[in-house]
Amino acid sequence: MKKILTLLVISILVLGGIGAVAIPSNKQMVNNNINMQEFELEISIQGGLFGYIINVNNLGTEPVIGNLSIDISTGAMVMLIGGNLSKEFAVSIDPGSAEGEFKVLPLIGFGDATMSISGVFRTQNGDYSFGSTNERGYIFLIYVVFSELIFHFP
Repeated sequence: MKKILTLLVISILVLGGIGAVAIPSNKQMVNNNINMQEFELEISIQGGLFGYIINVNNLGTEPVIGNLSIDISTGAMVMLIGGNLSKEFAVSIDPGSAEGEFKVLPLIGFGDATMSISGVFRTQNGDYSFGSTNERGYIFLIYVVFSELIFHFP
């Protein structure tokens, strides 16, 4: 009997050492692939004639459908029209290099400007907010000049 018990203990140790014996566990593993994204979206905002131009690019492999709400507050030395601009756009872009271009108009002013940009991209799966404050630029009557601002989702 001692030989069987000794043989059983040694075989459990050897087999356990090479990974052949496992102890059952009630812990459940959830396998989520963290590299999979529903979509990959790029929103770029730049100045243009009479206001701002918003380009939406779908860089992912899935179509993107949602609503883009954007608020732009502009402060300049002389601001005639368009100090606070708000607009909502319906976005439906196929995968790849498809692009949607939207304009937020009208804006007329003059001088050094400070822009505060905020917005929300709403999909059926959730809301993705973005924003930037104190972007510097220049407004020359009907043309807005400031460096391009890019937001990536998710």
